[in-house]
Amino acid sequence: MPVSHTHLATVQNAGNANTYTIGPSVTPPTNKLLGFWVASNDVPTSVTGAGITFTQILSTISSTNRMTFFVGIAASPTTQQITVNFSGNQNEIGWSLVYFDDVDLSGGAAAAIVQAVGGANNNTTLSINLSSFANANNATAGAMRMFLNGNITAGSGFTEMGEADGTDTSIQSQFKNSPDTTVDWSWGSTSLGVGIAVEIKFLNPESSSVSPSVSPSSSLSRSASASVSPSSSISPSSSVSASSSRSVSPSASLSPSISGSPSSSQSPSVSPSSSRSPSSSQSPSSSISPSPVNNELCVDLVCISFITDYDDKYQVKNTEYENKYSEQGTQYEDTYNSKDGTC
Repeated sequence: MPVSHTHLATVQNAGNANTYTIGPSVTPPTNKLLGFWVASNDVPTSVTGAGITFTQILSTISSTNRMTFFVGIAASPTTQQITVNFSGNQNEIGWSLVYFDDVDLSGGAAAAIVQAVGGANNNTTLSINLSSFANANNATAGAMRMFLNGNITAGSGFTEMGEADGTDTSIQSQFKNSPDTTVDWSWGSTSLGVGIAVEIKFLNPESSSVSPSVSPSSSLSRSASASVSPSSSISPSSSVSASSSRSVSPSASLSPSISGSPSSSQSPSVSPSSSRSPSSSQSPSSSISPSPVNNELCVDLVCISFITDYDDKYQVKNTEYENKYSEQGTQYEDTYNSKDGTC
C-alpha cells in the first residue's frame, strides 16, 4: 500500500505571544506518523497536546520568516488543542498538522523521515529540491509560509493538505504519494516564501510479514545407528578379490542408497550420530538404515557369511592338498634315496 495522508488542522494566528494554544481540538490516531509544520519567527521550545510526543527534524529561516518541522507519535491519544511554546514573543504563527498511514515506523518516528530539506525564495514561486529517493514507493510532503495574505497554489502532481491565511502571512501544506525531487509552490504577488520538504518512508508489507518457510537447519536427526566398522576386517590372504566384496561405512546416515566399497569390513560398532537426509545419493561407503527389517543389510551379512565360509573351506582344502603333496613328495624322495644307495 502506498503512503496516504489525513489532514487534522491548519491554522494561522496573528496574536503576539510566546505560548499559543490555538486551533480546533484534534484526535490523532494511535501509533501513526504525525507531521507538524510550524511557521514562526523563532524555533519553538516545545510542542504538546493530544497525547502526541513531538520530535524536531529541521528548522530553516530567511530573514525573520522561519519554518520548523516536527514528527510525532501518539501512543495514547486524547482529544485536545495543540500548544506551541517559544522563548520569546512571536509576531504571528501558523501550523499544519497531518498524519500519514502505511509508514515504516520500525525505527521510530524520526527514522520514518528519510530526508528533510529547507528552502526560501523572494518571488512568486518556491521550489525545494530533494535528493534521489531511497525507494520508489516513498512519499513526498512539504509546507511553506509566505509574508503575504493570499492563496498558495500546490505544485504539479501535489494535493493540498491544508491552507490558512493570517493578517500578514499564509501557510499551506501539500502531499504526493510517490517520489518527487522537486517540491514547489506558486502565489500571485512577490513575497518571501520559506518552506520544508520531506521524504516519507513507506511500510514494506514483506518486512512486517511472517514467513511460513521452514529453515533447512530444522532437519530430523537420529542417533545410535547400526554400522559396520573396519575394526574386524578380513585379511587379504583369506579374502576373495575386492571386486566382489561389500562393506559398510563407519558413518551410517539414514539414506536409501547402498554402494560398494573396495574394503571388506565387519563390526558391530554403533556410530554416534546419524542424520536423516531426504537425498538418495551414492557414496563410496554403504550406509545402512536402522529400520527393524532391512533386506539390503541381510544381503550384506549373508554375502559376508558366505564369503567367509567359502574362504574357510578353501583353506581346509588347500591344507589337505599341501599335506598330501608333502607326504607324496617325502615318499618319492625316500624311494629315490633308497634306490640311489642300492646302486
